[in-house]
Amino acid sequence: TKDQAPTPPKITATKTKTKKKEAAKKIQLPEDKVAFSAIVKQFALSYNHFTEDHDEVIVLDEVVIQQDDPLPIGLAWCSHSKTLKKQELAIGDKLSFNGKIVKKKLPKAQDDVDEEHKVEETVPYKINNPSKIEKQ
Repeated sequence: TKDQAPTPPKITATKTKTKKKEAAKKIQLPEDKVAFSAIVKQFALSYNHFTEDHDEVIVLDEVVIQQDDPLPIGLAWCSHSKTLKKQELAIGDKLSFNGKIVKKKLPKAQDDVDEEHKVEETVPYKINNPSKIEKQ
């Protein structure tokens, strides 16, 4: 009986993970450019293995695709491009913009990066070519 007692929690944990993966897969991402709303959560650094250096990125929270039936995405990231730098964004800024979204995890920063620029949680989506950026 001692050997059997730990088994049910393992099965439960596996089921929970599977459900989370299924839920993530259910989001049908649009292929075209769409309208978004989001909040600036963090300015971070992401390791780029091509340049062997870190790229500046912005982590966005409460990302929603604005359409007839708004589609909540949650966390997403995008490069801190010249276009975005012109906006002089700050953490907490609410934005609306257009862009394309793809399923692409944010690469983790290397260990030598300040804590303030590290992203601890998984950011599963990337927003490409943000344009028509407006602070709300």
